[in-house]
Amino acid sequence: KDFLSNMEEAGILSDIVPMRMLSVEAAKEFDDEFFDLIFIDGGHDADSVSEDISAWLPKLKNDGFLLGHDIHMQGVVNGIVKALGEEVFKGVWYLYGSKIWSIEKHNLITRITVE
Repeated sequence: KDFLSNMEEAGILSDIVPMRMLSVEAAKEFDDEFFDLIFIDGGHDADSVSEDISAWLPKLKNDGFLLGHDIHMQGVVNGIVKALGEEVFKGVWYLYGSKIWSIEKHNLITRITVE
């Protein structure tokens, strides 16, 4: 099945607006602090991950959560470090038994501001 068929079957097609463009370009379409939660699952090389985080983090509300997939891949880890610095891993939560990572933007802002 294709994406739209899956969304229709799930009963949420009217809530979806597909955007066929690069992730960093799509981020420009939204106001800053628009989202409560952003899930990143794009390229797995350090540059792609870093660019996605840099593009989408401003779109996240200050008490929002940034999540991503494939934390087991070194390129993803390197991209997180490239975008946010080594210290960010003190505030990253790993969802047990999965390949998903999460961080609260408020904690990230506090840590970057204080240190």
